[in-house]
Amino acid sequence: MKAKIVAGTIIALIAVAGIALVVSSTQLYPKTPEAVEVECEGCETIDRPSDIEPLDVYNGRIEDYSSGQSDCEGRTEDWNTAVCLHNTIIRWSGESEHAVDFWDSVSKCYWRWDPDHPTEWCYPEWADGRQDLDVHLVTIANNDIPFGHSVCGEYKGGGMEDFDNWRFFQYNDGDINPGEWQMPCGTDNENTKVRVKSVFSISCRSGGSEPVIAAWEIDKNCDVSSRVVGLPSDTKDEDTTWINAEIEDLEKKPEMQIAAWMIDIGEKEVDIWVYELTPENQQLDDTMIGEWKVNVWEDQKPPE
Repeated sequence: MKAKIVAGTIIALIAVAGIALVVSSTQLYPKTPEAVEVECEGCETIDRPSDIEPLDVYNGRIEDYSSGQSDCEGRTEDWNTAVCLHNTIIRWSGESEHAVDFWDSVSKCYWRWDPDHPTEWCYPEWADGRQDLDVHLVTIANNDIPFGHSVCGEYKGGGMEDFDNWRFFQYNDGDINPGEWQMPCGTDNENTKVRVKSVFSISCRSGGSEPVIAAWEIDKNCDVSSRVVGLPSDTKDEDTTWINAEIEDLEKKPEMQIAAWMIDIGEKEVDIWVYELTPENQQLDDTMIGEWKVNVWEDQKPPE
């Protein structure tokens, strides 16, 4: 799916071009023309106005997500509070060249900045739906802090195992580096683990990944070293269907406060993000559901 600006006048085009000179080519926010026309194979054209705040005053954190009709034809469900994984999936949907294979799933998903900026957007409309970057889902975790986070990772070419060949981004940070709040250094007891995922399934609130593409560990001095990537597991489709159903049942319990989750069939793990820690979801952390190890993370928010 690609996007093009519907021009009104030559002056408007010059103004938009001027904005493009200020914003880098790795812009992390939807552009703000008067209208955006999104095209894709098998779906209808979408024309929507924009009320996005100027990029230099908005913190880049999407607060709400929902679901609805396919082909980006409109939301039908209530808004839910978005956490880091939702923000990652939204950015991945609009920027990743791999997202085009999941149009049927992501075209049913919607987001808005917050109640004060109520314009509704389809997930693939992020960044004008350019979908031309080699972007993947990434998890960053350290149980000792504790810290569990989700960001996007763009592969820039060269050896995939080379950390310097990747650009990590989320919220208002287009180039996350070790030692920053979204990628903390390790501790005396545990290194921070960074894992790049290969998506095999996606939904508005959850994702499934195959064995990781690349992985690293960051020690307490913020030095980065490659990590051995796990071999493919013997997980089958019915196994992922089963564990998804188990998490969905837990999600229905208010005391669990489940917001989003990602299934990793390579590591045979489930990362669950919760809105807040409760005795009930803390008891679930570091336990097994069948053959699946469960990690429970509180949503990571930008520091005040």
